[in-house]
Amino acid sequence: MTGIHQGSFTKGYEGNWSRSTEFVDRLLTKGSVVLDTNVLLGLYRMDNEARGEFFSVLDALRSRIWVPRQVATEFHANRISALDVYLKSRKEKGDAVKSSIDDLRKSLRSFANIRSLIGERKEAYLRPLEEFLDALSSDTDASLASFDLTVQALVGDDPVLVRLSKLLDGRVGDGIPQERREEELKEAKRRGVERIPPGYKDMEDKGEGGYGDYFIWSETLEYATVSKNPILFVSNDTKEDWMNRQCGLTIGPRPELVAEMRRVANVDYHQISSAALLVRANEALKINVSQRTIDQAEGQQNSDQRRLNRRVMRPQLHDHYKSVEASWNEAQRSMYQLREVVVDRARRIDDLDAELRHGAKGSSELSATTLAEKAREHAVLTQQNIEDLKRELEFQKLVAHLQDELDSARTELVAFESEMRPKSNISLGETAAG
Repeated sequence: MTGIHQGSFTKGYEGNWSRSTEFVDRLLTKGSVVLDTNVLLGLYRMDNEARGEFFSVLDALRSRIWVPRQVATEFHANRISALDVYLKSRKEKGDAVKSSIDDLRKSLRSFANIRSLIGERKEAYLRPLEEFLDALSSDTDASLASFDLTVQALVGDDPVLVRLSKLLDGRVGDGIPQERREEELKEAKRRGVERIPPGYKDMEDKGEGGYGDYFIWSETLEYATVSKNPILFVSNDTKEDWMNRQCGLTIGPRPELVAEMRRVANVDYHQISSAALLVRANEALKINVSQRTIDQAEGQQNSDQRRLNRRVMRPQLHDHYKSVEASWNEAQRSMYQLREVVVDRARRIDDLDAELRHGAKGSSELSATTLAEKAREHAVLTQQNIEDLKRELEFQKLVAHLQDELDSARTELVAFESEMRPKSNISLGETAAG
């Protein structure tokens, strides 16, 4: 060492911090706002009023919005299925509420009968409860019927697509050029193998079908390099290859992404959710966004997080399922083996019963000593069967409990498979061609 270096203690570590609202507002008002696929598809999960408020925010940002071609490709491939999944989820939850209401009605009437309520007393007890349940049922029906989008109508007349077309025309990237296709594919594979963010999580799950996140990032890096604008990426994706999460808390985007954006394009980079965008729009853009709309956006983020949790927990869920299945099989086997012992012992007890009855009638050739030994054997075997029948009952309870655990574990795995975020499988060449 030839001298004393006086370097900064904080410069270069910005990606490890939770950034201030002032920093976010600066990017929101001065930088480029890049939208992820899940933000655009999330418009199909908002009601008409909330969707209108969200579009008001996007309209105010239009001159600074930019969308990677990969995002547009994924959006067009998944917009109808995204709405279909959401509508089915709404119906399932609505049906569950209606079923619970019906069960509660039955329970209330049964309880009234137990209390021996009749006539006016029974009516006075049930009336306010029935009125509440009627109102709850009507509200559920109205909520389900009020949603303005249907899959059938979307095919021919998609109001979300119409608004996005007006908003985003001229604001979408050209995609990966054909001459760089092989190079980008190799880079995507390399980053996936070396677990360099973003995109390696999808590559681990889907192989070459999971390159979409990397393509989005590659396009965004190139756009930032040319535009020289700081980047505010709006996404509900909270996987570990996008977000820096520690001790159950989300700090911000991965430090590697912040550093790579600074190294390649020499601009700031940050990521926020669609709900956070709406919150900051209230303050920084002076656009009135209701709490109801923010809540709907947060609901989407929570739904995405639950899907992420299932993805992260998939190996543990599978191991748990196999463990419970093995315990259930072992309990079943032990119960059946015990039952065979009990049945064999019961046959021996029946034989002893017959011999002892003959001895009591004096028709047996067995001596009194032998009969006494058989009586003792009978008593011992009977007691053993009583104890083993108790054990079999405990095995039955254990098997039933393990069956419930097995069903629960299976449900979790099915939920994981059915609720994962859909991804476009369109090739890089098709993306570039767009």
